[in-house]
Parts: sequence; structure tokens; C-alpha cells
Amino acid sequence: MKKTALVTGASSGIGKEISRVLAEKGFDLVLVSQNSTRLASAKQEIESKFQVDVDMFPVDLSDPDAPNEVFQYCQGKDNDVLVNNAGGNVYGPFQLTDLTHQQRTFG
Repeated sequence: MKKTALVTGASSGIGKEISRVLAEKGFDLVLVSQNSTRLASAKQEIESKFQVDVDMFPVDLSDPDAPNEVFQYCQGKDNDVLVNNAGGNVYGPFQLTDLTHQQRTFG
């Protein structure tokens, strides 16, 4: 029986590389990212190279409703692994960074 991994932040960088490694190990994937164009490209590349099934779920996880949307999407799917790689960096002393950006990035 094939295993499935859900990877957030999967359209680029570390998330995309982790997705490739999991696919190489035979995992089917559910890829989550806010960038639907890059997500579709990652899906196509991974499916053709590793012959695994890839579902994509484009959503901005900084939206308060998004985690529940991902949960609902995954209901009934057997997800064996979660790689939560979504988010971004905020640089500088905490007290000098923009509060709105902090809340959007880290909830």
C-alpha cells in the first residue's frame, strides 16, 4: 500500500525539495502552497519524474480559514506524513518588525 505525505510550502525551496525526496521514496503527495502556478509546475515535474500521484491544494495558509480547508480536503485520505514548511522569514529585532506582518506570517 502506498503512503501519502502532505507538504506545505511545497512550490519552491525546501518544501519542493522535500516533496521530491518523498516522491523518490515512493510517497504519493498532497502539495499545499499559495502559488498555484509554481504548485502546478511542481506537480507536473514530480509526477513525470517519479511516477507518483500528486494532488495540489493552492491556499494561503495565513488565511485563518485555510487550515480548516486543508483539513476538509484531506478528510478520507490516508496521510501518513505531514511536513509543515509553510511560512516566511521576518528579519530584524522583533520589536522593530511590523506587527501585521508577524501576525500574518506566524498566526
